[in-house]
Amino acid sequence: MSNYVPLLFDHKFSKKASESALKVFPKLFEQPIVNVATIKEWTNFSSRSAASSVTMRFVDIGILVPKQEDKKYGQSFIYKEYTNIFSQ
Repeated sequence: MSNYVPLLFDHKFSKKASESALKVFPKLFEQPIVNVATIKEWTNFSSRSAASSVTMRFVDIGILVPKQEDKKYGQSFIYKEYTNIFSQ
């Protein structure tokens, strides 16, 4: 799981995006199923689009996966690798 931390500092992330990602990542261990509104609350972003952008970055690097692939709006995301530990 800590393999993801270097990705949070990846050159593709702006400084603000990296800082936001570092706020979100540890909270996923307490609440591994989230939505954009949760990310917005955790990061104190004023816009939903900024929270959505951080969420999609986590999806792009494989930390979060959509709970329902076919759902477009109101999607929940799960930290699958972490939750899989408890189902083994």
